[in-house]
Amino acid sequence: MKEQRVTPDLETEAQDPEVVQLITELRHQIALRDEFISTAAHELRNPISPAYMQLEHIKETVQSSTAPIAKDWLVRQLDAMTSRFDRFLETLNRLLDASRLGEGHLLLLPERCSLVAVTRAVLAASAHELEVSCCQIDLEVPDEPVIGWWDPLRLEQIIGNLLSNASRYGAGHPISIRITATAEAAELRVRDHGIGIAPADLARIFQRFERASNVGRSAGFGIGLWLVAELCRVMGGKIAVESTIGEGATFTITLPRMS
Repeated sequence: MKEQRVTPDLETEAQDPEVVQLITELRHQIALRDEFISTAAHELRNPISPAYMQLEHIKETVQSSTAPIAKDWLVRQLDAMTSRFDRFLETLNRLLDASRLGEGHLLLLPERCSLVAVTRAVLAASAHELEVSCCQIDLEVPDEPVIGWWDPLRLEQIIGNLLSNASRYGAGHPISIRITATAEAAELRVRDHGIGIAPADLARIFQRFERASNVGRSAGFGIGLWLVAELCRVMGGKIAVESTIGEGATFTITLPRMS
């Protein structure tokens, strides 16, 4: 008699609560992966497409012009293209950092630096974004520079992500940044007055590819706050959040001042 192979009945298997939970989680992870891939493709394409069109415009202008090309015009065109490629490279670097952190291969280069100085530098670099979002900055810092042993590039990423998050979801409202310090640790608090975060989402937003349920289809990979939390962790610090729906959110990072 020929041996018959028994195939598990998925419907029967699914009656097991643990199996149902596992299947639900796997489906959720697949959905997050697919959304991330779609968002990544969109974010990478955004700066490249107009840069390519602008390059075509420059080429056509040079080929068809019978008069010398004005230097000022050409410089403006190239500056705009450079800005778009800078955005493209920034996006790639964020993806690479997410990959390195996920694999535990992120390299830190700590040095003696000022949290206040780094924060001011990030604000200066974000001036255009803040102007577009109509967010006024209220910066409160101590008289001392707040020196610590940190990786300045990673500090910039932490502060930049928190600031970008605050301006995106709190557009049109002021953002307050407060830096305090003790002998052992420094604290940076970023407070926005935007849409806020639901209590059920407060822990989930620090997971990779996750976003709050009330942000809709807002642009972003869903890795910004995860990166902030992971960078704080690898530097020996932590992040906390407090929020009320409709009243904004306050993100607080705490970092030890010495390694």
